[in-house]
Amino acid sequence: MSRVAVALIGAASLVAVSACAAPTVGSRPWAAATVLAAPVDLPDDPAALALLTRAAQAALTSSYDGVTVSTSPDSPSPVRLSIAHRPGIGTSSAPEDGSRLTQLTPDDAVGTALPVSLRLLDVLVARFGLALAGQGVVLSRPTDVVEAADARGVVEARFWLDRTSGLMVKRELIDPATGAKRSTEFVSLTVPATSALRAATTHVPATGPALDAVAVARLRSEGWICPEGLPGGLSFVSADEADAGAVHLVYSDGLDVVSLFVQKGHLDTEGMPGLQSASAQAGPVWHTDAPVPTWVWQSSGSVVTLMTEAPRTTVERIISAVPPDSA
Repeated sequence: MSRVAVALIGAASLVAVSACAAPTVGSRPWAAATVLAAPVDLPDDPAALALLTRAAQAALTSSYDGVTVSTSPDSPSPVRLSIAHRPGIGTSSAPEDGSRLTQLTPDDAVGTALPVSLRLLDVLVARFGLALAGQGVVLSRPTDVVEAADARGVVEARFWLDRTSGLMVKRELIDPATGAKRSTEFVSLTVPATSALRAATTHVPATGPALDAVAVARLRSEGWICPEGLPGGLSFVSADEADAGAVHLVYSDGLDVVSLFVQKGHLDTEGMPGLQSASAQAGPVWHTDAPVPTWVWQSSGSVVTLMTEAPRTTVERIISAVPPDSA
């Protein structure tokens, strides 16, 4: 039996997979648990939408250097990253303390970087109502503040948008159930950039060929794990081919982004350096926090790799909806 390895986007290690036959059509315990209700069409303030659109465009066209600080209830301490963007090249990021290598992400990759992504703006607009919420100041820069509220009118996110550059300079996400906040903001920012781009030692590859709706429907009919949605209001955004016959599935609610990598085969736990066993009620799961929080498990004849910076409660719900095989 041949052995192949899936190179995880942004991951520090490889997941070893033993090839096997395709999953059967009837083996889809995830199908019923991952269908989302149609989103409610909420009204948006045209001025707020215009500001976020400008921010998404500025994130691609501006040359800038800076340092961001992120805080989260899931993280024991703030995370500081040195960030640099060069149009046409991508965005480099590395911890200020040198604990991880510099990573370069191309402009066409879907991620959770502070500047809002054009690719995810439509998802944000579909799920939330956008409104102007006044003015603010970040790094002595005058900003406009935009809020995103759900169908109940509960604010789940605030964005601070630099009036001069158009860039998003601060983002705050609010758990509607607990009120817990996650935030990311620039604590230094130079626009346009004045320093040389630091050489990257880790590259996040651009996505492979996109899979259209017909190809995705075929995958589902053949029994592939390819949910229509994920718990937490995460809608299906796109599917792409990945390395070694894997499929890369992207889900988002416009605020958080989840990547699922699915590959037919059996998980080889001996070939997973850097991943540690994590407890899960449904079955065995392996996990690492570096360089991106990642979970790996065996499900229905496939290996599933989940990568996201979403809250751990959301991760637990996803794992329950796409359950690991019993040990």
